[in-house]
Amino acid sequence: MTKMIILPCEKERAVESVALDVPASPGSRAQDRQAQPAPSLLRLNYLLWVLLVVANITDVLASKHAFERGAIELNPIANLLLEAHGIAGLAVFKALWLVILLSLLRFIEGWVQWLFVFACAVYFALALYHLHHL
Repeated sequence: MTKMIILPCEKERAVESVALDVPASPGSRAQDRQAQPAPSLLRLNYLLWVLLVVANITDVLASKHAFERGAIELNPIANLLLEAHGIAGLAVFKALWLVILLSLLRFIEGWVQWLFVFACAVYFALALYHLHHL
């Protein structure tokens, strides 16, 4: 949105007004609205985040069940945490990533939005697969 500034100018002793388009000042409402995705996208992002929380809880519980039966963790970082701190270390690792993602949700839009939806769908399908094979 732009602001209109009316400037007087003289043209053969007649005074006319000229309107100039001036960009909105930084921090204006127009720029604030552009800095965040539409409310419907933001709601979708929060819904996907909640699904990721559920999927992560499912994954940790399924992993705990699998580790008790002799499975190994293939993710090297998660494996180090698991060896050093047990299943609680793995849960904290996953929770940390969820908190970081929560802080970034308002910036997810455009092609990143589609990537986020796809990643959530894949991870949720993986969690359902783990539940099915317990």
